[in-house]
Amino acid sequence: MARDLIQFEYEDKNIGFTKLEKVNLISQNSKELRNTLNRAKEKLVVQGSSDEVNRMALESKKVKIFVSNEKEREKDFMHFRNSGLNQVLCNLAKKNNIAIAFNFNDLLKASSWEQRSVTLGRIMQNIRLCRKAKVKMIFASFAKKEEDIRPYNMLLSFTKVLGMSTKESKEAFL
Repeated sequence: MARDLIQFEYEDKNIGFTKLEKVNLISQNSKELRNTLNRAKEKLVVQGSSDEVNRMALESKKVKIFVSNEKEREKDFMHFRNSGLNQVLCNLAKKNNIAIAFNFNDLLKASSWEQRSVTLGRIMQNIRLCRKAKVKMIFASFAKKEEDIRPYNMLLSFTKVLGMSTKESKEAFL
């Protein structure tokens, strides 16, 4: 059973997924996110942004999935990538049972090869951090249009290229 998370209504045309879920990404500043989390009755899917928002989302028990936002980060640091996640945030995600999702649409819509390669490196670093903290990882297309949806086999192969093991790759779509 494989599933993909998308951002629009879509009728499955046999692309390998058994389930396509429509999600609404919550992407806000820290003040608005705090209000949204306080009012939430069900678990949320939160888009990462600044370090403050990332920490607030991962400390909350009302977040189900945290979508890592590698492309919006500024320059990388001297000895590691500025990917939006670190060991402390991954441990918070594990403690609060929050899955970390990686957005394939960010790679697909990258404006240049340079931006795409930097984003790939950041995703690879985040996969290593999640593996070390034993955090559940999700890889999804988060497609906004029908043309952005990719078949299950392609995304599965791509997760292996990024550094996930075969077991992790299959679990990333459950």
